Amino acid sequence: MYERKSIDELETVRYVTYARVSSDKQELESQKSEIASWCKIHHNSRYVSHGDFSEKVSTLKHWSKRKEGLMEIIGLAKARKIDHVVCYSIFRLGRTEKENHEIAEYLKTWGVSMTFVSENCYYGDGSSDGDKLVFSIMSSLARIGRDRKSRRAKRGHKDWRKCNPDKIWGQQPKLRGKTLEMFIELYNARKDISRSWDKRRTPDSDGTTNKYSYREMAEILKINKSTISRYVARLCEAGKIKPRSKTTAKSLDKIKHISEEARLHAMKAEIKPKRSKTIDLWDDEEKEIVTLSREAPMYLEDGTLHPAYADETLGMFGKVTKDLKAEFETMEFKTLFVK
Repeated sequence: MYERKSIDELETVRYVTYARVSSDKQELESQKSEIASWCKIHHNSRYVSHGDFSEKVSTLKHWSKRKEGLMEIIGLAKARKIDHVVCYSIFRLGRTEKENHEIAEYLKTWGVSMTFVSENCYYGDGSSDGDKLVFSIMSSLARIGRDRKSRRAKRGHKDWRKCNPDKIWGQQPKLRGKTLEMFIELYNARKDISRSWDKRRTPDSDGTTNKYSYREMAEILKINKSTISRYVARLCEAGKIKPRSKTTAKSLDKIKHISEEARLHAMKAEIKPKRSKTIDLWDDEEKEIVTLSREAPMYLEDGTLHPAYADETLGMFGKVTKDLKAEFETMEFKTLFVK
């Protein structure tokens, strides 16, 4: 692979800066100001800036998928347009030793070195043993910090579930209370076939068809179309509504038509998502591991609606416009239909 000399031996050093935070709730300004102050003190006329890169992305996503900042820097390195990267901290590069070494070594193979402002550490061609040791130690501390944060979150989840058994952990349901009732009314609403695009629909025995499509219901309730599909599956499973098509009914009943052995095999072979539906916690009182569900069921065993779905005053999604129902007939949909 292409290897370049240490930045101390270059006549002109082309560099970029990199800052990262995990979520939109955090700010990048403090990192950017620290990097700018450091560059103003340590850089001379040899250093030429080729851009400032920043991104708001969690390290749960693999570094090769961080396209807004890190992958753009790697693209410049492959094109041999930069020689050096100034990063705020080793913690901001990644959260594991393996991830940090992969990124740093990958840039090094293309002749690009890195400087970390917070730790005053240099990594690349010509880096000292002390810099390599600091890089490894700080990468390990980053992983320990993330593991500690995860343990605190699990412990808080356990305590919260004990104190709030009737509520849902995390984001509150998007359809609940009056909004859920409106959704069921919209789903069950019928109409005569009148519009040109309605003629392509298959009418029922009484000659009517569904009044609102999934997209139209999403526009009315101001939620995503995939959320509509998810709630349709939940309500069909609870027996509150009926599937609109045979395909939907078949997909909902698919698991019922296979053997118990095949079902267990499918559960074992299923790829687990990054955020599992359950969480295992150690119970100090019972001295055993207990499994808790991250999301409460929509309907309880006795058929009643879960309090978190019935209460519309909780969270940001509980706001319902009083005259929204009166606007259904006059609302102009943005959905485009092809004749």
